[in-house]
Amino acid sequence: MPDTASIFTGKTEAYAARSAYPNALYDALFSRIPENAVIADLGSGTGKFTEPLLQRGNPVFAVEPNAEMLQKAAPLSQYSNYHPVLAPAERTTLPEASLDLITCAASFHWFDFPAFQTECRRILRKNALVALTWEVRTPSAPVNQAHAQVLARFCEGFTSLSHGHDASLSLFSQFFCDYETLSFPVPRTMDKEAFIRRSLSSSYAPKEGDSNYSPLIRALSDLFDEQQNGGHITVPAAFLLYIGHIQ
Repeated sequence: MPDTASIFTGKTEAYAARSAYPNALYDALFSRIPENAVIADLGSGTGKFTEPLLQRGNPVFAVEPNAEMLQKAAPLSQYSNYHPVLAPAERTTLPEASLDLITCAASFHWFDFPAFQTECRRILRKNALVALTWEVRTPSAPVNQAHAQVLARFCEGFTSLSHGHDASLSLFSQFFCDYETLSFPVPRTMDKEAFIRRSLSSSYAPKEGDSNYSPLIRALSDLFDEQQNGGHITVPAAFLLYIGHIQ
Protein backbone atom coordinates (compact mmCIF):
# COMPACT_ATOMS: atom_id res chain seq x y z
CA MET A 1 0.00 0.00 0.00
CA PRO A 2 1.20 3.58 -0.64
CA ASP A 3 2.20 5.79 2.28
CA THR A 4 -1.19 7.47 2.64
CA ALA A 5 0.01 9.51 5.61
CA SER A 6 2.35 11.51 3.37
CA ILE A 7 1.17 11.10 -0.22
CA PHE A 8 -1.05 14.21 -0.04
CA THR A 9 1.45 16.38 1.81
CA GLY A 10 1.84 19.62 -0.12
CA LYS A 11 -1.60 19.36 -1.72
CA THR A 12 -3.76 21.01 0.92
CA GLU A 13 -4.18 24.27 -0.99
CA ALA A 14 -5.11 22.44 -4.19
CA TYR A 15 -7.73 20.54 -2.20
CA ALA A 16 -9.70 23.76 -1.79
CA ALA A 17 -10.73 23.39 -5.44
CA ARG A 18 -12.43 20.05 -4.85
CA SER A 19 -16.17 20.30 -5.23
CA ALA A 20 -18.66 20.39 -2.38
CA TYR A 21 -20.82 17.32 -2.00
CA PRO A 22 -24.53 17.81 -2.80
CA ASN A 23 -27.05 18.38 -0.03
CA ALA A 24 -29.17 15.54 -1.40
CA LEU A 25 -26.37 13.10 -0.62
CA TYR A 26 -26.33 14.18 3.03
CA ASP A 27 -30.13 14.01 3.15
CA ALA A 28 -29.88 10.40 1.98
CA LEU A 29 -27.30 9.60 4.66
CA PHE A 30 -29.21 11.17 7.53
CA SER A 31 -32.49 9.54 6.52
CA ARG A 32 -30.85 6.17 7.19
CA ILE A 33 -29.29 6.72 10.63
CA PRO A 34 -30.62 7.45 14.14
CA GLU A 35 -31.27 11.08 15.03
CA ASN A 36 -28.33 11.27 17.45
CA ALA A 37 -26.00 9.02 15.46
CA VAL A 38 -22.29 9.16 16.18
CA ILE A 39 -20.30 9.45 12.95
CA ALA A 40 -16.68 8.94 11.95
CA ASP A 41 -15.42 10.39 8.67
CA LEU A 42 -12.37 8.29 7.80
CA GLY A 43 -9.70 9.76 5.57
CA SER A 44 -11.31 13.13 6.26
CA GLY A 45 -8.58 15.18 4.58
CA THR A 46 -9.18 18.91 4.82
CA GLY A 47 -12.76 18.43 5.98
CA LYS A 48 -14.57 18.97 2.68
CA PHE A 49 -17.02 16.14 3.38
CA THR A 50 -16.88 16.54 7.16
CA GLU A 51 -18.29 20.03 7.59
CA PRO A 52 -21.80 19.34 6.25
CA LEU A 53 -21.94 16.36 8.64
CA LEU A 54 -21.10 18.71 11.51
CA GLN A 55 -23.74 21.18 10.40
CA ARG A 56 -26.41 18.57 11.09
CA GLY A 57 -25.38 18.63 14.76
CA ASN A 58 -24.19 15.06 15.22
CA PRO A 59 -20.91 14.15 16.92
CA VAL A 60 -18.34 13.64 14.16
CA PHE A 61 -14.85 12.16 14.51
CA ALA A 62 -12.64 13.28 11.63
CA VAL A 63 -9.96 10.62 11.31
CA GLU A 64 -7.05 11.58 9.07
CA PRO A 65 -3.44 10.23 8.99
CA ASN A 66 -1.89 13.33 7.38
CA ALA A 67 -1.12 16.04 9.94
CA GLU A 68 -0.97 18.78 7.30
CA MET A 69 -4.42 17.89 6.04
CA LEU A 70 -5.86 17.77 9.55
CA GLN A 71 -4.32 21.15 10.36
CA LYS A 72 -5.99 22.62 7.25
CA ALA A 73 -9.29 21.46 8.73
CA ALA A 74 -8.61 23.32 12.00
CA PRO A 75 -11.34 25.95 11.34
CA LEU A 76 -13.88 23.16 11.89
CA SER A 77 -13.07 23.48 15.60
CA GLN A 78 -15.75 26.19 15.59
CA TYR A 79 -18.18 23.27 15.80
CA SER A 80 -18.46 21.85 19.31
CA ASN A 81 -19.31 18.45 17.84
CA TYR A 82 -16.02 18.25 15.87
CA HIS A 83 -13.47 15.72 17.11
CA PRO A 84 -10.26 15.52 15.03
CA VAL A 85 -8.20 12.34 15.27
CA LEU A 86 -4.72 11.99 13.77
CA ALA A 87 -4.74 8.30 12.89
CA PRO A 88 -5.10 5.94 9.93
CA ALA A 89 -8.44 4.39 9.05
CA GLU A 90 -7.09 0.95 9.88
CA ARG A 91 -6.21 1.99 13.47
CA THR A 92 -8.57 4.81 14.38
CA THR A 93 -8.04 4.62 18.20
CA LEU A 94 -11.82 5.05 18.56
CA PRO A 95 -13.63 2.98 21.21
CA GLU A 96 -15.21 -0.35 20.36
CA ALA A 97 -18.86 -0.33 19.26
CA SER A 98 -19.01 3.47 19.40
CA LEU A 99 -20.29 4.47 15.93
CA ASP A 100 -23.57 4.49 14.05
CA LEU A 101 -22.08 5.54 10.72
CA ILE A 102 -18.68 5.50 9.02
CA THR A 103 -18.20 7.70 5.98
CA CYS A 104 -15.37 7.50 3.47
CA ALA A 105 -15.34 10.24 0.84
CA ALA A 106 -12.94 9.35 -1.98
CA SER A 107 -10.76 7.56 0.55
CA PHE A 108 -11.77 3.87 0.68
CA HIS A 109 -9.38 2.92 -2.14
CA TRP A 110 -6.39 4.13 -0.10
CA PHE A 111 -7.06 1.82 2.84
CA ASP A 112 -5.54 -1.57 3.54
CA PHE A 113 -8.73 -3.50 2.88
CA PRO A 114 -8.49 -6.43 5.37
CA ALA A 115 -7.25 -4.19 8.19
CA PHE A 116 -9.88 -1.55 7.47
CA GLN A 117 -12.70 -4.08 7.43
CA THR A 118 -11.49 -5.47 10.76
CA GLU A 119 -11.39 -1.98 12.25
CA CYS A 120 -14.90 -1.24 11.00
CA ARG A 121 -16.19 -4.35 12.73
CA ARG A 122 -14.51 -3.24 15.94
CA ILE A 123 -15.80 0.34 16.10
CA LEU A 124 -19.28 -0.02 14.60
CA ARG A 125 -22.36 -0.68 16.69
CA LYS A 126 -24.81 -3.41 15.77
CA ASN A 127 -26.71 -2.55 12.56
CA ALA A 128 -24.49 0.50 11.96
CA LEU A 129 -23.76 1.61 8.41
CA VAL A 130 -20.78 2.39 6.22
CA ALA A 131 -21.09 4.93 3.41
CA LEU A 132 -18.56 5.13 0.59
CA THR A 133 -18.71 7.97 -1.91
CA TRP A 134 -16.77 9.22 -4.92
CA GLU A 135 -17.08 11.94 -7.52
CA VAL A 136 -16.98 10.14 -10.88
CA ARG A 137 -16.56 11.93 -14.19
CA THR A 138 -18.69 10.91 -17.17
CA PRO A 139 -16.12 9.04 -19.28
CA SER A 140 -17.88 9.60 -22.62
CA ALA A 141 -17.82 13.40 -22.30
CA PRO A 142 -15.29 14.93 -24.74
CA VAL A 143 -13.94 17.35 -22.13
CA ASN A 144 -13.26 14.46 -19.75
CA GLN A 145 -11.57 12.43 -22.48
CA ALA A 146 -9.32 15.37 -23.35
CA HIS A 147 -8.55 15.94 -19.66
CA ALA A 148 -7.60 12.29 -19.21
CA GLN A 149 -5.21 12.50 -22.16
CA VAL A 150 -3.41 15.48 -20.61
CA LEU A 151 -3.14 13.77 -17.23
CA ALA A 152 -1.88 10.53 -18.79
CA ARG A 153 0.88 12.49 -20.51
CA PHE A 154 2.23 14.32 -17.48
CA CYS A 155 1.14 12.33 -14.40
CA GLU A 156 2.99 9.16 -13.53
CA GLY A 157 0.54 6.67 -12.05
CA PHE A 158 -2.55 8.13 -13.69
CA THR A 159 -5.00 5.45 -14.83
CA SER A 160 -8.40 7.14 -15.11
CA LEU A 161 -10.61 9.95 -13.84
CA SER A 162 -12.51 7.53 -11.61
CA HIS A 163 -10.18 8.40 -8.72
CA GLY A 164 -10.15 4.93 -7.18
CA HIS A 165 -13.84 4.23 -7.67
CA ASP A 166 -13.58 1.58 -10.38
CA ALA A 167 -10.87 -0.36 -8.59
CA SER A 168 -12.95 -0.42 -5.40
CA LEU A 169 -16.06 -1.96 -6.92
CA SER A 170 -14.56 -5.45 -7.00
CA LEU A 171 -14.16 -5.35 -3.20
CA PHE A 172 -17.77 -4.57 -2.40
CA SER A 173 -18.88 -8.21 -2.48
CA GLN A 174 -16.33 -8.95 0.25
CA PHE A 175 -16.98 -5.77 2.23
CA PHE A 176 -20.76 -5.35 2.28
CA CYS A 177 -23.39 -7.93 3.12
CA ASP A 178 -25.98 -5.55 1.69
CA TYR A 179 -25.83 -2.05 0.26
CA GLU A 180 -27.70 0.58 -1.76
CA THR A 181 -26.28 2.51 -4.69
CA LEU A 182 -27.37 6.12 -5.11
CA SER A 183 -26.31 8.60 -7.80
CA PHE A 184 -26.35 12.38 -7.64
CA PRO A 185 -25.53 13.95 -11.02
CA VAL A 186 -23.75 17.26 -10.43
CA PRO A 187 -22.05 18.80 -13.49
CA ARG A 188 -19.14 20.89 -12.23
CA THR A 189 -18.54 24.39 -13.55
CA MET A 190 -15.07 25.81 -12.85
CA ASP A 191 -12.96 28.78 -13.79
CA LYS A 192 -9.39 28.20 -14.96
CA GLU A 193 -7.82 28.45 -11.52
CA ALA A 194 -10.23 25.95 -10.01
CA PHE A 195 -9.82 23.55 -12.94
CA ILE A 196 -6.04 23.53 -12.60
CA ARG A 197 -6.05 23.32 -8.81
CA ARG A 198 -8.51 20.42 -8.86
CA SER A 199 -6.22 18.55 -11.22
CA LEU A 200 -3.20 19.23 -9.00
CA SER A 201 -5.01 17.91 -5.90
CA SER A 202 -4.99 14.32 -7.18
CA SER A 203 -2.45 11.94 -5.72
CA TYR A 204 -0.86 11.22 -9.10
CA ALA A 205 -0.34 14.90 -10.01
CA PRO A 206 3.25 16.18 -9.80
CA LYS A 207 4.09 18.61 -7.01
CA GLU A 208 5.77 21.97 -7.38
CA GLY A 209 9.43 21.36 -8.17
CA ASP A 210 8.78 18.15 -10.11
CA SER A 211 9.87 18.22 -13.75
CA ASN A 212 6.31 17.70 -15.04
CA TYR A 213 4.68 20.28 -12.78
CA SER A 214 4.98 23.35 -15.02
CA PRO A 215 4.35 21.44 -18.29
CA LEU A 216 1.17 19.99 -16.76
CA ILE A 217 -0.09 23.42 -15.74
CA ARG A 218 0.56 24.75 -19.25
CA ALA A 219 -1.26 21.80 -20.83
CA LEU A 220 -4.22 22.20 -18.47
CA SER A 221 -4.35 25.92 -19.23
CA ASP A 222 -4.38 25.21 -22.96
CA LEU A 223 -7.11 22.61 -22.53
CA PHE A 224 -9.20 25.04 -20.53
CA ASP A 225 -8.83 27.72 -23.20
CA GLU A 226 -9.99 25.27 -25.85
CA GLN A 227 -13.01 24.05 -23.89
CA GLN A 228 -14.13 27.13 -21.95
CA ASN A 229 -17.30 29.06 -22.52
CA GLY A 230 -17.56 32.50 -20.96
CA GLY A 231 -14.51 31.92 -18.79
CA HIS A 232 -15.75 28.64 -17.34
CA ILE A 233 -15.59 24.96 -18.16
CA THR A 234 -18.34 22.44 -17.36
CA VAL A 235 -17.33 18.91 -16.42
CA PRO A 236 -20.07 16.24 -16.52
CA ALA A 237 -19.88 14.21 -13.31
CA ALA A 238 -21.91 12.51 -10.60
CA PHE A 239 -21.42 11.66 -6.95
CA LEU A 240 -21.96 7.97 -6.29
CA LEU A 241 -22.91 6.81 -2.80
CA TYR A 242 -22.77 3.22 -1.60
CA ILE A 243 -24.29 2.67 1.84
CA GLY A 244 -24.91 -0.55 3.70
CA HIS A 245 -23.92 -3.05 6.36
CA ILE A 246 -20.52 -4.72 6.31
CA GLN A 247 -19.81 -8.41 6.55
